[in-house]
Parts: sequence; structure tokens; C-alpha cells
Amino acid sequence: FYEFVAQLPEAFKDIDAAAEKADWVALQHHVHRLHGASCYTGVPKLQYLCAECETLLKQGQPESAMMCLPAIEETITNLVKHKERA
Repeated sequence: FYEFVAQLPEAFKDIDAAAEKADWVALQHHVHRLHGASCYTGVPKLQYLCAECETLLKQGQPESAMMCLPAIEETITNLVKHKERA
């Protein structure tokens, strides 16, 4: 779990970079990877947010999907802070 959390900031950088470029294919790819990893490691809030974002991207609604990114980033920040306190 801690290794997963340690990799989260880098994973979000990839998501953020794809969003900045409006590269929806890359964004979907990175969100999909994060979704799978959060399923595997048992982080339900992150899993839910990524699933929502990925679904919106698959439905061709990138603007709506972008609205999920602040919540994903906040969840990652909270997980990293929690890890640092542990």
C-alpha cells in the first residue's frame, strides 16, 4: 500500500499533463491505470473518482471528466499526507 501511495504524485502529474494538453486518449489511459491500481490496493474513494472520470471520457465528455480531477488530486494529497504521518 505504501509503495502505491508513494507513486501517486507521479501518477497525478501524468494525468495533469494529459489534461493540460487536452490529450483525452492519454488522460483516459492514465486514469484507467490509476483506477486499476486503486482497485488492487483497496482505496475505494480514489477508485470511485477514477471510475467516474474514466466513464465520462469514454462517453466523450472530457469537460465533465476534467471536473473530477480536483477531487482526485485532493484524495491523492490526503493519502500522501496520511502516509507521511504513519
